[in-house]
Amino acid sequence: MTVSNAGTFLLAAKKKPLKYIISANEKNCKEKSSDYMGRVVNNMMGTVFRIYDKGIKPKKGANYRYIREELGVITYKSNIVGKKGPREMAILIPQVSGSGESV
Repeated sequence: MTVSNAGTFLLAAKKKPLKYIISANEKNCKEKSSDYMGRVVNNMMGTVFRIYDKGIKPKKGANYRYIREELGVITYKSNIVGKKGPREMAILIPQVSGSGESV
């Protein structure tokens, strides 16, 4: 999957089991690549997706300087009728402080 804005490449994602790899290079969607930006990890039901940066998975005794951070969460409410059809979605992304510009 490639995301673009008016023909300009923005991001690429490659689906893996229970996750999507996010890359700045549409031809090189690998975690070991210098273009690796992070991942979106979903639960088994596909109702919760967590967005992480490119840090490493937390392990016992790991260097906490490089541990991945959760950047946001997307949740879906299951459809009563079944899997297909519209579902309610909530996106939770913390406010980013910085240059003071509004988006």
